Amino acid sequence: YLPAMVESVRRQYPSVDVRLGDARNLSAFADATFRLVAFSNRGIDAVSHEDRRCILAEAYRVLEPGGIFWFSTLNKDGEVPRLRPWSPRLPWLRPGVPRRFGHLLRTLRSMPRGTLNYYRSSSARAEGDGWLTAPFYAHNFGLIVHYTTLGSQIAELQQAGFRGSVEVYDDESGARIRAGEQLGRVPSFDILASK
Repeated sequence: YLPAMVESVRRQYPSVDVRLGDARNLSAFADATFRLVAFSNRGIDAVSHEDRRCILAEAYRVLEPGGIFWFSTLNKDGEVPRLRPWSPRLPWLRPGVPRRFGHLLRTLRSMPRGTLNYYRSSSARAEGDGWLTAPFYAHNFGLIVHYTTLGSQIAELQQAGFRGSVEVYDDESGARIRAGEQLGRVPSFDILASK
C-alpha cells in the first residue's frame, strides 16, 4: 500500500517532496543534509537488530552537526513484551483505567487467532544483550518486533556516532524520563538524540 499512499500524498501536496524509501539506505541524500530526521510510531522496531544499526548510522550521516534524530522504540523492560493473547490487554493492566465489559469480550474473541499467531511467531524470537525480537500484541500477535532497553539504545546511538545530548520521554504519557527511573510501566520511549 505504500506506493499508492505516496502517490496520493503527492497529488494532494504537489509542492512537498514525498518519496518512497528505506531508512536503512538514505544514499539519495548527501551527508549533513537535515536538521531533523524523524522515524515515527515505533517504525524502527519493524526491522531486525542488525538493520537498526544501519538506520542509526544513516540518520547520523544525513544529519547536520547539532541535528536531531527523533524516533520511538519499544521498551524491553516494560509490560508489552510480557503480554500474551490469553491475558487481558494493556488498558486492563493500568491502575485507574475503567474496566469495560466490551474490552473483555474483544479480548476473548481474539484469543484463538492471537494464540495461533503467537505460537507461529514465537519461532522467530531472538534475544541478545539489551534487546529482544518477539511477537507484538498489535494485529493480534501477527507481528514480530524489536524491543530494547534504554541503556542498550543509548549505547547503540553512541556507537553510531551520536555524542550530543539524548532526551528520553515516555511515548505514552509524554513525561520526561530521568536517569535511574523505574521503567516497568513505560511501554515505549520517544528519543531525541543530537549529533
